[in-house]
Amino acid sequence: MKKSFILAILALTSAVYCAENLVKNGDFSKVTADGKAENWTAWPQKLAAGVKVEVDKNTGHNDDQSMVISNPAKKYYTRIDQLNIPVKPNTKYMFRVFIKGMNLEHSKKCGSARVFIGANGKVDKPVALVGPGLQRGKEKAVDPWSFDWREYKTTFNSKKNTSIGLSIYLHFTRGTIWIDDVELVEVK
Repeated sequence: MKKSFILAILALTSAVYCAENLVKNGDFSKVTADGKAENWTAWPQKLAAGVKVEVDKNTGHNDDQSMVISNPAKKYYTRIDQLNIPVKPNTKYMFRVFIKGMNLEHSKKCGSARVFIGANGKVDKPVALVGPGLQRGKEKAVDPWSFDWREYKTTFNSKKNTSIGLSIYLHFTRGTIWIDDVELVEVK
């Protein structure tokens, strides 16, 4: 019985991790001539003074590179998006990301650091949410909140969607997050 259970777990794990990552440039290793991560868009397009969205070539989860978002005040909402990621309808997917946070201070307007997985290739209607902001409440963390690299993952069904959108953000939160190894795979 135990042997069958272990073999089933190993088969499921290998099926998930052998699948193609649907997120393009999830490790932020591909950078454009102007220093921006390929396949990712910063929002808003014109960042406020002191807000930073860039590839950090000195900090990474499995290597020396990641994406960093830094807000100097709680009044900002800053994010990176990858939209129109093709998915199969009514199919189970696993999303995973590693995030590190430093000196996060949240506003009372539900500020946090999160990942929003949106329907129809956009980020207006949620399919799933995951990330440090959801974990913070469980830990009863106090501001300023810092943490080393943590894995955040969720599984979800794509329902009728043929594409999804990803948004990783700091919402009304002062501080810095690093993002690395973003992954979306079909669960077989």
